Amino acid sequence: MWMYIFRVIGSQVNNVPYMAITTAAALIGLQTHLLTKGPLNCKNSATSFSCLIPVMPSWISIGTVLIRCGCFSLRLCLQISIPPEEMRPAAAPIVVLSIMITQPFSLFTDDGRVVAVDAKINFDDNAQFRQKDIFALDDTSGIDPREKEAADLNLTYIDMDGSIGCMVNGAGLAMATMDLIMLSGGRPANFLDLGGGVGQSQVSAALRILESDPKVKAIFVNVFAGIVNCATVAKGIVAACMEHPPKHPLVIRLEGTNAAQAKTILEESKLPFKIINDADEAAKTAVTLAQ
Repeated sequence: MWMYIFRVIGSQVNNVPYMAITTAAALIGLQTHLLTKGPLNCKNSATSFSCLIPVMPSWISIGTVLIRCGCFSLRLCLQISIPPEEMRPAAAPIVVLSIMITQPFSLFTDDGRVVAVDAKINFDDNAQFRQKDIFALDDTSGIDPREKEAADLNLTYIDMDGSIGCMVNGAGLAMATMDLIMLSGGRPANFLDLGGGVGQSQVSAALRILESDPKVKAIFVNVFAGIVNCATVAKGIVAACMEHPPKHPLVIRLEGTNAAQAKTILEESKLPFKIINDADEAAKTAVTLAQ
């Protein structure tokens, strides 16, 4: 959680210290940081000092956390020369952030000359199963429909402005594939990561998502299988194309687990796939077909 604490004098903003509370896994606690001076994009800058606030089980009184927060708040106020009469409102953001982490249902509205005017809170997707009330508040109305459909299938989809649809497994391979496309003179239309342990139905759905993008003129499937099974990917592609004949040329490169079996499945389907083993050649072919 990140928060800017602005010291306000009259109607003017004077002094912009930057405070953050982050998890400290090695210390089993929350680490509170303060940068006394710096630009607004100072999240990666070194902090002037920090203080550990232990994570408390829900049955322990929040008072212990408040005491730790109070001590850190006093140091903060002294560090940035906040006068005594403003120490309480200055301490409020630190206390609130700590309570929000240990007691996520807590709310706070701050008031006073020292105010918290901006905050950024990130909720880890891995906590969704135990923070259902919080994740239920997520507004997906502004999300690309293809991105939402992919997320519902545990796939990662990011829209881009090119003309070549990309289906890959793993973020690293996805970025490398996009680089190959760019080096070959093309532009990727998306970033679609199948991830590990993908099933046939997910592959079919992923191909339909790519086909639904009006910008796409060719599709490049680049899979280097370890956990992922090439045969499963091939079956998913064939199933999707049998149900809905492909509207765009498909360039397919499958290497790794059951790659030979996968190529046999693709060839026996008699569908017009471009099956290419070399990654550079496959990328160049996709770019040519998209022109």
